[in-house]
Amino acid sequence: MMNSASGKHIFAQEPIVLKNPMNGYRKWYYGLIPVSCIAFMIIGGLGFGLFIGFIIGWALAYMIVNGIAGVRLLKLNFANHPMSALITNEQLYGRLSTFAHPDFTVEKGQGRVRFVFKNKTVHTIWIDEKKQTYSVISKFKKKSMITNRHNSGIKEYIHAYNANPFVQNAINSATLSFKKQEGTILQKA
Repeated sequence: MMNSASGKHIFAQEPIVLKNPMNGYRKWYYGLIPVSCIAFMIIGGLGFGLFIGFIIGWALAYMIVNGIAGVRLLKLNFANHPMSALITNEQLYGRLSTFAHPDFTVEKGQGRVRFVFKNKTVHTIWIDEKKQTYSVISKFKKKSMITNRHNSGIKEYIHAYNANPFVQNAINSATLSFKKQEGTILQKA
């Protein structure tokens, strides 16, 4: 939605509450830890087997859940979204430089438009001019990689999952306004 008085793209102004789409996978922890404890307790005795079983069960569940989040993040990152009008990175940055949301900042980095979400993740827009599509590649900022060491794959996926609809909405709004402006210029000529 565009506010004609200030020329800013205005969407939901309240801060985004992060939804966790990975909550359903916690059952891996609840399932693998007891099974591993029982298996290692049978092999190694009560005290030692229970301790080793707990650690191995937790590690297996941790790797499985982070692997699932990694695959989902790759699918989210490499999805091609159609553009309503072909627009270059410079034109897109010009349209999105007026984007106003408290959780996002728009930057131009390395020739591409980047959204920074909650100062933790960077969402880079890759435009494919031949197919007239774009992809949103999401990554943690270097500072966030250090501070979010535990379950970093899950946290990165959660941020990308919650930011992608807003980024796509902003890009679609910018390309539609570009298409409308382009249509009025052609009509005047």
